[in-house]
Amino acid sequence: MLHGMGGSLEQQRFHAIVTHHRPHPDELVAWRMLTHWFPEIAEQHFPGISARTLSFGDQGPQPPDGISVEELERSGVLALGIWGSWTDEHPANGEERKRQDCCATLVARRLGVTDHPGVGQILKWVYNHDVHGNGGPMDMSAMLNVKYDEHPDDPWVAITWFFQGLDPKFRQDSRFWVETRALFGQCARRVVIGLEADPYLLLVVIEDADTSLSRYARAQAGGDCDVVIQRNPVTGHVAIVTRTLRNQPVCSLKDLARMLRQEELRLAGDVRERPFAELEQDGTHPDVPAWHYQEPAQRILNGGRVSPGAVATKIPLDRIVELAQIALDPTCFPYPFDRRCTANECTSSPRTPCPFYDFGLFRCREIRSRKFRPADLERRDLTQLFGGSARVNEHPARSGIKRRSAS
Repeated sequence: MLHGMGGSLEQQRFHAIVTHHRPHPDELVAWRMLTHWFPEIAEQHFPGISARTLSFGDQGPQPPDGISVEELERSGVLALGIWGSWTDEHPANGEERKRQDCCATLVARRLGVTDHPGVGQILKWVYNHDVHGNGGPMDMSAMLNVKYDEHPDDPWVAITWFFQGLDPKFRQDSRFWVETRALFGQCARRVVIGLEADPYLLLVVIEDADTSLSRYARAQAGGDCDVVIQRNPVTGHVAIVTRTLRNQPVCSLKDLARMLRQEELRLAGDVRERPFAELEQDGTHPDVPAWHYQEPAQRILNGGRVSPGAVATKIPLDRIVELAQIALDPTCFPYPFDRRCTANECTSSPRTPCPFYDFGLFRCREIRSRKFRPADLERRDLTQLFGGSARVNEHPARSGIKRRSAS
């Protein structure tokens, strides 16, 4: 017995879409593509389909009343994920399971929208959930079942809730891979950290208020950059974030956090000396509230969406970029001190002070403590140079990131 269907099976146009009770995310996404996300394309394949809501029937190898699923479709009823239809990936009627697909991917392929930027991540998510069972108790699909349980007599409460989150995601991703990509090409400036031919890191500088630019910059299929410095030209706030690899930041920003706090104090006229450890501490320093350092995520934030009332930094953007280049490049030493630095000797003195001395860079502190080895540069072992665990501070090439020139 089908619930919620209207119209006669004799109609030529599609007048109904049916799936099983308590539909899963893959059937729901398939329906949404047909009726909301790609209605014009869907109409070309299934006339009348875009105006149809979902009806519900019992799951099984074939439709009720002895009619075949092919006959049902010819009469204007499209079955999603049930009855052995072309949208059903389950084994049925002697056919094996379609292991490389779920209902949503089968519909996307029929519509020709598999590569559409708005559904790329969504299709990957629903496939992994449906086929591999990926997800946890706090996953969106698990919450969907919670909503079904709360409203057993009205599945539309759960379905409406589900798309309150997924519709914005579809719209955001559609913009992200089209509009954000174009904007990134216009306003982003790449900076190589290290040698041009074999950079340690790629840094990108952005002056725009659109926060999606930072996500695009770090996406492997997007800007493919390691560190992003973004300044909001309206508020003057700055955010510095790193990309993650295997759930770990690709580099440490501890040196940079200390240097930014030093610079902010200097511009405020505060020349009191403070311990390096104090200025590189996690969180917000009471004397420098403009900058918040998130050590676990390796982010340095000046204001932003969660703290819009924060005072904007006084440091010019070009100076922030300059400090980042010094902090993030373990081979960077100032002339004419550089030759002695790499020879494991600090020659800075009150008479001839090194401009890097007061920064308290980890690599400089290692030299002064006689623990620095020049061979570290050749091996690009950044563990001590950046100050932190080896996993956080691996050279990008050793972490599986194939770096390339910024040109």
